[in-house]
Amino acid sequence: MEQVIKKLQEEIYFALNKKDWSLQTMADFCGVSRGELGNLLNRGQKDIKLSTLVKIADGLGKPISTLVGNE
Repeated sequence: MEQVIKKLQEEIYFALNKKDWSLQTMADFCGVSRGELGNLLNRGQKDIKLSTLVKIADGLGKPISTLVGNE
């Protein structure tokens, strides 16, 4: 599971840099809280709700498999 979270973090950081978004902008665009994204990125959260993952994937316009790897 840690590899999945790490891959998700990498994809989020990539999108933040590519789109030049703040964490708040990304959270608003994806429909999740800034705190939730912050916890995922900064605290190495060990799990994530599927509904949150779906919102992030939809907000970034990517399939879930791209965000978590093809495991």
